[in-house]
Amino acid sequence: MLCNEKIKPGTYLYVEIKGEDADGKRGPIKEKFRVISQYPHMVLTENSYGHRRGFSNAELFQNGIVTQKMVETP
Repeated sequence: MLCNEKIKPGTYLYVEIKGEDADGKRGPIKEKFRVISQYPHMVLTENSYGHRRGFSNAELFQNGIVTQKMVETP
């Protein structure tokens, strides 16, 4: 999925991922990620521990971060 929306490096995103909360309960939690760079189909991010993770534009669309519709490739 291509996206017209540009996310600047250094922007913080709150993404819902699977994990454990402070009580040890498993389930979806919101975690804070910092944007490192954006590519045509994904965004490379880093959490507070320095672990890098790439989110596809479709995942960001499902979390409500990217709000634009899909752009067809030529």
